[in-house]
Amino acid sequence: MSAKRLLQTFDRVSNTPGATSRLRRFVLDMAVRGLLVEQDSGDGDAAAILEQATVPQLDRSRRTALSAEFPDLSEVPYEVPDSWVWCRLNQIGLIIGGGTPPSEDADNFTAGGSGIAWLTPADMAGQAELEVQHGARDLTERGLHSSSATLMPKGTVLFTSRAPIGYVGVAAQDITTNQGFKSLVPSNAVDPRYAAIFFRAFAPAIDAAAPGTTFKEVSGKIVSRLPFPLPPLCEQQRIVARVDELMALCDQLELAQRERELQRGALRAASLHRLTSGDPEADKTMDVRFFLDTSSRLFTNSDHVAPLRQTLVDLAVNGLLGTHDPAEGAGSAGWITAELRGLLSRLQTGPFGTALHKSDYVLGGTPVVNPASMIDGRIVPSPKMTIGPRTLDRLSSFKMRENDIVMARRGEMGRCAVVTAVEEGWLCGTGSLLLRFPSTISAHFLALLIGSPSVRQYLGGSAVGSTMQNLNQSILLSLQVNLPPLPEQQRIVARVQELMTLCQQLEIALESSQEERARLLEALLHESLVNS
Repeated sequence: MSAKRLLQTFDRVSNTPGATSRLRRFVLDMAVRGLLVEQDSGDGDAAAILEQATVPQLDRSRRTALSAEFPDLSEVPYEVPDSWVWCRLNQIGLIIGGGTPPSEDADNFTAGGSGIAWLTPADMAGQAELEVQHGARDLTERGLHSSSATLMPKGTVLFTSRAPIGYVGVAAQDITTNQGFKSLVPSNAVDPRYAAIFFRAFAPAIDAAAPGTTFKEVSGKIVSRLPFPLPPLCEQQRIVARVDELMALCDQLELAQRERELQRGALRAASLHRLTSGDPEADKTMDVRFFLDTSSRLFTNSDHVAPLRQTLVDLAVNGLLGTHDPAEGAGSAGWITAELRGLLSRLQTGPFGTALHKSDYVLGGTPVVNPASMIDGRIVPSPKMTIGPRTLDRLSSFKMRENDIVMARRGEMGRCAVVTAVEEGWLCGTGSLLLRFPSTISAHFLALLIGSPSVRQYLGGSAVGSTMQNLNQSILLSLQVNLPPLPEQQRIVARVQELMTLCQQLEIALESSQEERARLLEALLHESLVNS
C-alpha cells in the first residue's frame, strides 16, 4: 500500500486515540528512510557531498571544523537508498551546547526581541512554528560574554537535551541557548529543515537512550555520535516539501476529528439532558433503553460512559426508571422526605491520626478502610494498611458491620461503599466516616443517593479546609433525603445494577473497538512501509 492510499483509508481508523499523532510519526519515519519521495539519479551521491562539507566559523565555539573521524557504521539502524549515506551527526555539522550568565546580575538580560536571542527549553514548549525567533528573555552583550553561550547562525537546528528532551526548532536569526540544548550548526551538506525532521523522527529514541530517571539529559557526546541518514541535498529539499504537505494534511485531519468530536459531545450532552428533563413524574426507562441502543453513534471511547452512569444514578434515586408499584402509593406521593440525621442509627467518625501509629501497622493484618480504599462503590483494601489484633481490640468501636456505609470525610466528597459480609470486622480508617441505618432502609439505596452527582456536588460545595477538603458533618446530617418504600428502594438498586451491567458491556465494546482500530492502524502503517 502506498502512503497516498494510507491517507485515503485513514478515516477508517481516525477515531483511534492518538491516530493523527501516530500518522505524524509515521510520516517522519518514512521521510528518514527514503520512502517518502522518489530518488533521482541526477541528484548525485550523498557520500561525495559529505567529503566536501564545510561549516560556518564560530567565534566562541571550541570546535570550528567538522569531525574528521569516520567511525564504523557497519551496523546501521536500517537500510537506506543507494544514493544515501549513513554518517555520524558531527560529520554534517557542529554540536554546540549553551550557557547562562549569572542570574543575579540583571544587566545580563533584556526583554525578548530587544537583544541577543537566547532560548531555554521552556521557550520551546509553546512554539508552534518550526522557525524560532527568540525566547522570553534575550542576552545583552555583557550577558553573552559572561556566559558559555555561543552565538550560532541563522539555520541552526535547535534540540532540547533536557527538561524535556525532544523539542526541535530552526533558528530564524543568530541565536544562543542555555545549557538545555545540544544544537546543530549544519554544514552545507544538509538542509537545516531536513536535519530538523531527523531530530523529530529520532527524538523518542534519543530520549529513551538518555541516562537518568527523575532528571534525564542527553550529552553532547551522545548527540555527536548519533547515526544520521544523509540523502543528496536536492532530495532533502523534496523530502522537506513532502513532509510539510503531509503535516498540513494531518492538521486538516486533526481539525476534522476535533470538530466531529465536538459535535458528538454536544449531541451526547443534549441526549443526557433530555433524559433528565421533562415531566418529573415520567418513567424514563424507554428513553434510557433507546439511548443505550443508539449509543454507538455517540460514544467513541469508554471515558464517555462515565456521565451516562451518573445520569442513570440520578434518575434512579429520583424514581424515574420505572420502579414504582401503584400498590405502594401514588407515584412520588408514596415517598417520604427526611433529614439524614433522622434516619441514622449510628454515625461514627474513624479514629483520628493520633489513635493510629506507624508501629500499629503489620503485614497480613486486618485492613483499615480509608478513602483511597473506596473504588467504584467497592472496598479495595491496601495490603500496606493493615493492623494487628492488639490494635484492633483497642479500636474495636471503629469496626465495620455488614450493610454499614463507609464514606470519605476528606478529599472526594460523597465517595462511599456498602460494607459486605467479607469486610465485616475491618476498621473504619482515619479519613472515613461510618453510617449505619436500621434494617427498614436499604444501605445500597442510600449509598447510591449519597454518591449521586447532585448530592456529591452539594457536599463538595459545603466542604471546609484549604489544603485538604473535609466533609462538613452538620451539612451531611441536614441533607434532605427523598425515601421511597423499602421494596422500591430494593427495586431501584436492582435496576441500577442492571443498567450498570449494560454500561460495563458498552465500555468493554468501546475498548475492544479501540483496540481493533489501533491494530488496523498499525497494520495499515506497516503495509505502507513495506510496500512503498
